[in-house]
Amino acid sequence: MSEKDFGIRILLNGAFGQMGRVVSSLIESGYMDTVLAACVDVSLGSSANALGSGKTSDFGGGRNCASVSCNSALSGKAPDFSNGRKTCLTEVRADASVKPVESFNEAHSRIECGTADAAVESVEDDSDPARTFFCSRLEDVLVDFDVIIDFSHHSVTSELLKFAIERKKPLVIATTGQTEDEIALIHEASRKIPVFFASNYSIGVATLIRLAKIAASALPDADIEIVETHHNRKIDAPSGTALTLFDAVKSVRTGAVAKLGRSGHARRERDEVGIHSLRLANVVGIHEVFVTTAAEQLVLRHEAYSREVFARGALDAAMFLKDSEPGLYSMSDMLERPER
Repeated sequence: MSEKDFGIRILLNGAFGQMGRVVSSLIESGYMDTVLAACVDVSLGSSANALGSGKTSDFGGGRNCASVSCNSALSGKAPDFSNGRKTCLTEVRADASVKPVESFNEAHSRIECGTADAAVESVEDDSDPARTFFCSRLEDVLVDFDVIIDFSHHSVTSELLKFAIERKKPLVIATTGQTEDEIALIHEASRKIPVFFASNYSIGVATLIRLAKIAASALPDADIEIVETHHNRKIDAPSGTALTLFDAVKSVRTGAVAKLGRSGHARRERDEVGIHSLRLANVVGIHEVFVTTAAEQLVLRHEAYSREVFARGALDAAMFLKDSEPGLYSMSDMLERPER
């Protein structure tokens, strides 16, 4: 199948995490004619750690890549190459326990096995765009692809940027919590390749950020507070989106100062913008901006009902980057592109 027959080929890092599986499932559904060319998970040391198993998937004594004509790991199980004899993937199915297989052929899931050398050689044949290659390390990805999407962990930012520059491929960074050093590396890399970096890939949130900026400008004397709510497994607080909302306010109120939570005995300062974090059950994501004067209150609110909204946005960003020049792009750039 030629490139014109499908959209873009995605290299997905963080493939076995929750968001990675959402992205894989969306691609499998045919969204924007995208194709999952390869899956990697180098975050926190191994793909298995991303699954919470605590085990390292070393893919069996140096066997680091194999092919599967299946576009999603719906069972949430990473391929296991550790059976010691052959480079066999484990069966990846939502309705079955994971088990080593010698051969498996079904409508949407075919698992191929062979010797270690044969498996690695097979990744050089990317003639079948329905085939996905699962690899344990970035350097083992030999199949061609168009754009990298990262839904893993900010700690691998440096490694991913280096890989993207070496391969001369665009990179969509869909993680938050980057350190100042990692952000500096992102800016530096964007001089060489297209990099899309956003705290939130929802079009609705991008609109919320614009509205927050408008409201802060229209009501210059209003007190502004930001509240974000997420599931109880989210690690970073406040959320990257809450910080982006603050940046939007600060862009029109240059004296604004972020106040992370409130405690003690002190009056609210005029330039403070309170940022508050709630962690509750399985909440996907809620962001609220309260803009309040003595006479009125404006509340801007966005709630994500499904993580699919972030997956769609990341794939939209990948499509945006495919023909873009080197540079650092955000959701506002994508919204402003004329053909959108």
